[in-house]
Amino acid sequence: MRIITDLKNRLHVTWTLYGEEGNGIAIYYSQSLDNGKTWSKPFEVAAWRPGWYETDWLVSGVLGDEIHLIWKVASSLI
Repeated sequence: MRIITDLKNRLHVTWTLYGEEGNGIAIYYSQSLDNGKTWSKPFEVAAWRPGWYETDWLVSGVLGDEIHLIWKVASSLI
């Protein structure tokens, strides 16, 4: 889980959901406009698909009013 703040004091949180094998299967984002008292409904940014090994290694950052998310999708080796 990662929590970052922007210049307007909004909190942005991202996290990865891991499967039983320990691989990332989904990435989520939520924000708070009131210092963490309430949070927006989690938004699924990316989800595992057949043929993928995992969806993981999320990095997030804020630039002005934009949240930028970058993550890794690794395909399965056959």
